[in-house]
Amino acid sequence: MLQRTGYADSFIQALKSGMIYPIRDFENQKLEILSVATIGDIAVAYCGADIDLSIGAIKESAKLLQDNFAGVGIDEIREAFKLAASKKIDANLAAYSGQFTVRLFGDVMASYIEYRRPAVALIHQQIEIERQERELAVLAGKIAQAREAVVMQFKSIVAGSANPFTNYGDIPTNWCDILRGENLIFGDPATWIEAKRTVRERFMLQQRMIIPDDTLSAFDAKKAFAEMEHDETIFSNLLLPRAKVLYERLLIWKAITTSSQ
Repeated sequence: MLQRTGYADSFIQALKSGMIYPIRDFENQKLEILSVATIGDIAVAYCGADIDLSIGAIKESAKLLQDNFAGVGIDEIREAFKLAASKKIDANLAAYSGQFTVRLFGDVMASYIEYRRPAVALIHQQIEIERQERELAVLAGKIAQAREAVVMQFKSIVAGSANPFTNYGDIPTNWCDILRGENLIFGDPATWIEAKRTVRERFMLQQRMIIPDDTLSAFDAKKAFAEMEHDETIFSNLLLPRAKVLYERLLIWKAITTSSQ
């Protein structure tokens, strides 16, 4: 991801390493040795500094690193100076009379921190994307396993195993889509008519007995009742969702009971 934005491979590797193991996590003595050695090598290679003249500034720079730039990794120090040398960050690498300075080091690191900030954000974004992708993959696996379990149970019941359902109302509502997708049940116009008739009759009886509807508001229930009260051929669209659920359960129930006869 980051390569396509123009960042160099070496920067990406150093940045990722620093994010995993920043210098704040180093043991003090180890950090002092590594930072002094790294900064000393950089002072000579990138600034043309005299190591003997600059040792004091190098040690102070190591302290500055620990105090102000503890979120970066050791490898990022060299990367910062490489970026400065290639003019990708704004910092002066000239050692004064061969002497490396703490200010020079601080300027380079401060510019580097600004340079790395958007890259860190991109990495965190990519990590989050990858986390979500992993979660979706796990979820997809669980869904696939659940679907397979439904298919296997249905086939087992049809083949003669004990039916765990006492009636069609016990059948889970998600079974129909799964079994239809596996071409194990098919639509049936007569069953659809039966489902709508059953839903209509139940609803009308419930309304005449002034029993509140479980899913429709009082207004919608009255509207559906009024639509169907004087014409038995009318079926309110407000009742279609429950008719669909009943229809799917009836399809499965008939497939199960027919196979057992």
